[in-house]
Amino acid sequence: MSSSRSIATAVCPSAPFLVPRRACAIFRNVQPTLCPVAAKHDAAHPRPGRAQTQSSFLRKVKSEQGRFAPPPKLDEDSGELLSTFRLLCVNEDLQGTIRLYPSMLGNALVTYNDTLHIAKLLHNYFRRLPQAKRPQATPVLLQFADQLIEDIRNGTIPPHSAASLHLLSFLKEAGEFDRGSKFWSWLKRKDNDYVDATVYGAAIEMLAAQRMAGLPELEALYAEALRRFPGNFAEYHLSPEAIVLDRGQPVTIKGLPTSLLQGITTARLAYGDWRNAYLAFDTALRLFPTQIPERFFELFIHGRPLAESYTVFMMACRTGVILRPEHLTVVLRNLVDSQFRAPVKGGLLAIKGMLNAIHAYVGVGGSVGGHHLSTLVKGFEGLLPGSSPQENLVSDAMNQLIGNTARETVLTMSRAGVPLTLSTFASLVGLAGKARLPDLLGRAIQDISNGGLEPNEVVHRSMVLAAGQIKHTELLEWSWKSLVESSEVSGTPLDVRDWQALARASINADHIGFVHEQTSTLSHAVTDEIMKLIEHEVAKGQAKTLRGVNFTESDHDVVNKGTPEIKSQVESISALIKSGKLLNFFEHPLSMSLVPRPSIGSEQTLHQVYDELTTDPHTKQHPQPAVKSASGYPLEALRYANWISINELLYDADAHETDRQLRIEKARKEGGDRMRLETVARSFSRPTLAPRRSPGDRHAAPAEGGGAARDNPAGADDASGTDAARQEIRRLRALQDQPRFTLDP
Repeated sequence: MSSSRSIATAVCPSAPFLVPRRACAIFRNVQPTLCPVAAKHDAAHPRPGRAQTQSSFLRKVKSEQGRFAPPPKLDEDSGELLSTFRLLCVNEDLQGTIRLYPSMLGNALVTYNDTLHIAKLLHNYFRRLPQAKRPQATPVLLQFADQLIEDIRNGTIPPHSAASLHLLSFLKEAGEFDRGSKFWSWLKRKDNDYVDATVYGAAIEMLAAQRMAGLPELEALYAEALRRFPGNFAEYHLSPEAIVLDRGQPVTIKGLPTSLLQGITTARLAYGDWRNAYLAFDTALRLFPTQIPERFFELFIHGRPLAESYTVFMMACRTGVILRPEHLTVVLRNLVDSQFRAPVKGGLLAIKGMLNAIHAYVGVGGSVGGHHLSTLVKGFEGLLPGSSPQENLVSDAMNQLIGNTARETVLTMSRAGVPLTLSTFASLVGLAGKARLPDLLGRAIQDISNGGLEPNEVVHRSMVLAAGQIKHTELLEWSWKSLVESSEVSGTPLDVRDWQALARASINADHIGFVHEQTSTLSHAVTDEIMKLIEHEVAKGQAKTLRGVNFTESDHDVVNKGTPEIKSQVESISALIKSGKLLNFFEHPLSMSLVPRPSIGSEQTLHQVYDELTTDPHTKQHPQPAVKSASGYPLEALRYANWISINELLYDADAHETDRQLRIEKARKEGGDRMRLETVARSFSRPTLAPRRSPGDRHAAPAEGGGAARDNPAGADDASGTDAARQEIRRLRALQDQPRFTLDP
């Protein structure tokens, strides 16, 4: 065995081939010496070196006991105070914690671990606080955060790096960037008791949100963190070209700073560096295919176009990560938004995509709620044909079919165990009104009664609008009076939205006199703003066309053929919910996109390129029993599937950016002013099911070095096809001819 290999084995025994040559060169002439290493936070209390006679586990336990134990010889009062304070922290009682904190300081009882728990409690409390309550609570929380920071700075309480992380994150989420920036400027000069790689990650996220530091500065901060906290060669393992020793096994390298990688990924997305953001995501998926923090998926779901975010959501399900329900809501809403000005086929595809996402989410163990069904009903609403004063039997038939299918979907899901909420019924009521279906509206109102639910202001407002759309004046008056009564009972005054709904409904029902009657009767609740709004609505009158255009016979056929598939999807989801089982996504693969993507190469070709880029030919493999994810995937297959998906996402993002730049350049050449350019740029933020690209655009202006793979027939396995696929993947991943790290042979 070579000396460099011996050194590599000593440094990184689980994967010696991962150690860069330059690292071996550094250690080649160094003679190893044994010396005691103090615990991380014991630097102020050095101990004399002595032979280690205990196991590392026992040494760690003793160290932790000494670090977290309460101060010795506490009197009865101090002991009771300490116990009460820690119980408040455990019970997440922030108010009680703030109240007792001065007494803890006065008795010098706050320990290293207490500092962490206090900061964590403050951060988590703010995270769980509803948006509506944050403005009132934030000043008190900021005052307490300021005190904690000051006490850490002056040494009144012991530091904890994780406490620094929580405090920076709290200040970022509270929008207090100046406070956070000042705290970080002080922190980064302190020792490892105050800072670690995760704190750098939080600082990078905060500075990216503040937008005061450029991306190069944040990249430099990321590199600084890797140098300062190298761990087990973290700089190599977090690089895009790093190799996992055994692709079928979990990575057991300890101390890899995933939070730091998350921080720089956040910054790259915030500044539009989608390529390196995806490569960082790819690194996290390679290292931790089943344990990747859900935050990585959230970043791309919220920060990338629909075609990409949909794929990332499905990747999370395939990986076995159960995202929070609100992220499913984001995907569903974006699919609804994609129906804007979309053809009937696109609208139908959006509904199928919504059901696919729900099915995958249930299959991985997620829970579907009534608010998800509410958004799903909005998807059916987006499929409705245009309505106009002219009679159109095709549109009327489609209204009935779509309305009935939506209600059947809701009831089927309800029978499977999905709880229906008032928002679900409000959406059904709104759908019935826009579809001009009195029978569906009546059944929706009856469903609310049968469910034992008391309508809230949202439902009442939806009923007012729906009554106007079906031109039912009696129901309009009854619904409005119910809304007024509900407002009086709750003590919440009628707002602009309520009066606007009444004005629009009265105009649609040709019942304008009712508006004037109510403004007179409730004059005490009518402000000048409300009167101006009502006058504007009345002057505007009834729109000649309430929605797009009427359906054609071909549109009718598309919906008729697509409805059975929708019903089948709903039945499949309901059966899965009832079973309470998880899906095996390896045996039942998920569809990762709604619109088929062009293939970069055949399966055989892609696997060959994957092996070239992710294995070391000089390392002997020792096959071990396959490890499977919770979603049924063997880890080796899951890593390969993720690699394929990242390549597709890179291609989508590359094509999207190329198309965007072409359109902006075209608008600029045509003499477009700033407003015109901004309009073109904004058009790319609208959700669309497929990436904005076409073969013509790509052929006309290919990216440098790109397009080779597309010139070969799909599925080509010859040498030219393999070389073209290899070049395209290397281009997408920006791989250099000379790797940054050279593997030791």
